[in-house]
Amino acid sequence: MTRWRDLAELSPRRVLPGIADPSELLVDAQQRFEDELEDGIDCPCCGRLGKIYRRPLGASMARWLIWLVRIWPGHGWIDIKDTDARGGDYAKLAHWQLVEQQPNADETKKDSGMWRPTPHGITFVYRRIMVPSHVYLLFNNVIGWEPNHIEITDALGKTFNYSELMQSVEVPE
Repeated sequence: MTRWRDLAELSPRRVLPGIADPSELLVDAQQRFEDELEDGIDCPCCGRLGKIYRRPLGASMARWLIWLVRIWPGHGWIDIKDTDARGGDYAKLAHWQLVEQQPNADETKKDSGMWRPTPHGITFVYRRIMVPSHVYLLFNNVIGWEPNHIEITDALGKTFNYSELMQSVEVPE
């Protein structure tokens, strides 16, 4: 949007006619940015698309979490390459604090690729807690939660049978 590019190109020391205080320009820009986030808007500072995304905790994520919890005991960190996870949805489970990624020690790689369930994730898989059904993200940062909560069986939906997925799993006390 041209108006944002025009605002972003202004020098902070430049005084515009009719604006007594340059901070008014910043307040106005912030308000316009917030007002248009739902539909998406280019950030006047960095140029990135600013948009609020409502992400559900879906069936593929829940299924992968169950798999991770089942295989994890005794394995420490699990390499994502050893799983059937595709597309990166599994990483969104970190927003709910259901999984964590091993810190990356290799500067030549974007991330470690190693994951494990958190205690929160384990209790969710064993149906001891509920979590928000959706997370609201802006620039991949959590800015809010859906008020309704779900169990893992809700996340799996009608396509998956929880009992079948969990068969031969010993439930910890």
